[in-house]
Amino acid sequence: MKILKGVLIVLLLFSFSGCGKEVVVDPVDPLTCGDNQIEENGVCVIVDQDLEDMKIALAATKELSNYKIEVVVEYSQNTIEYSYEMSLSFDDNLAMFEMEDEKIYYESLETSVNQYTKQGNSYLLESVDQEMGYGFYQMLEASWFTKLNDYYILSNQYLDQVSELIQSDFPEGEVNNFKVGLLNEKLDYFSFDMILGEETYHLTFSFTAFGQVGLVLPVI
Repeated sequence: MKILKGVLIVLLLFSFSGCGKEVVVDPVDPLTCGDNQIEENGVCVIVDQDLEDMKIALAATKELSNYKIEVVVEYSQNTIEYSYEMSLSFDDNLAMFEMEDEKIYYESLETSVNQYTKQGNSYLLESVDQEMGYGFYQMLEASWFTKLNDYYILSNQYLDQVSELIQSDFPEGEVNNFKVGLLNEKLDYFSFDMILGEETYHLTFSFTAFGQVGLVLPVI
């Protein structure tokens, strides 16, 4: 559990910053349709709507700057079921990790991140390196998924690729049963099993509070 907690904190250090269903262009310009589109009667029409919905949701989620991710980690040991909850909140250049009574704040600067960690009745301020790039879920490709009922499931041939994406976050981790749910043209949740040694953890990341997060840095 300690390993997974550290991983979720690392996710905070990543920088966060559609396409229409039918594209009509000026008849004077040559018509160029994008991926997953074909020309019909002078307009570009979507070929696979499920694929297009996933593309739009992934792109929209990358552009979010104010939202919250609620995380649930479930696993069992000796037939006893355990469950832990934590959250990752984002408000433009501010972020916060929260689990039980613990809160860690982050302030993203140009080349580094200020980290505010509570120690006793006060907070310790220290600078940590700025991670470049996005969290692994922001590197997913829509074409890797197949819609099944009301969710999308990662095709087996891409499991190794997703496992490689998260190597820096989950060292020696193996991913299985990766699912994604969409809501209102954004990611609603994603979940997967993470196999670490002899333990299997089920992680669910739910996206909530769009445009409703208001973070204030603690006073030093």
